Amino acid sequence: MEFADASLWLSRIFSTIVPGLIGLWIDDRFGTRYFALIGLILGLTSGILHFVQATRGVFSKQGRKSLQSSRSSSGRKLP
Repeated sequence: MEFADASLWLSRIFSTIVPGLIGLWIDDRFGTRYFALIGLILGLTSGILHFVQATRGVFSKQGRKSLQSSRSSSGRKLP
């Protein structure tokens, strides 16, 4: 389980940072100025998507727990 968590965090970090670094390398190699910006935007977008996925899982687990506690306290099951 720890290996899965570590690989998930590494993929999040690298998917956020690597596009910007690749854009910087392309800009340096070909003398352009816009690939670093494109890479940074792609990395930021990727980071936001990873954050949304991570928080969606946390909030859905909390919602299920509160739903289960309300079912047990009222004595009837909700649809």
